Amino acid sequence: SLLRSLNYEVEKKDNNYDKDKYKITGPTDWISTLASLEGYAANGFDNASPSGGLGPMHTLVQTDQHDYLTQSQTQQLNLQNQMTNIQQEWTLVSTSMQVLNGILSHLAAEIYSN
Repeated sequence: SLLRSLNYEVEKKDNNYDKDKYKITGPTDWISTLASLEGYAANGFDNASPSGGLGPMHTLVQTDQHDYLTQSQTQQLNLQNQMTNIQQEWTLVSTSMQVLNGILSHLAAEIYSN
């Protein structure tokens, strides 16, 4: 809104317009307007959703980042638990195969010992 209130005028030299020179004038209350706009940029708008502003947006980004980090850690823990379960299952299978091998070896030794 501050830029919209600027007036651009082409300068005259000897009653001729000089296309390379402009006179730019702003409103008389530009300082207070600039201060208000800086406040909106830093703090956001009260009636808008999301309110915007550097502070609220920074807080929102940090909150989202923390949520994603927590979600990532939860997924990592779930994956670790699944891998532990799979490892335990294969340990059980391996132990069972060793016991079966021992039984079959003993049985074969008894059968073919004669």
